[in-house]
Amino acid sequence: MEFLQIQPDTHVYEGELEQALIDHLQHFLLELGRGFSFVARQKRFTLDGQDFFIDLVFYNYYSARTAYRHYRKGLVGK
Repeated sequence: MEFLQIQPDTHVYEGELEQALIDHLQHFLLELGRGFSFVARQKRFTLDGQDFFIDLVFYNYYSARTAYRHYRKGLVGK
């Protein structure tokens, strides 16, 4: 809960925690740009019989494209 700036010893109501998570997620999506929505995490795909996992998958409904994000290697594809 550190990234939400909530102290570990603090009593937090479920509604407050949910609101803090949604605010954080909304801020993150807005930083990506207009039209992005979250699709999946740890999405598996197979290439030449080998499995790979993409950390985060987003869809942009303005450009009708999918953006893939893999944190260890950088941007994998669009």
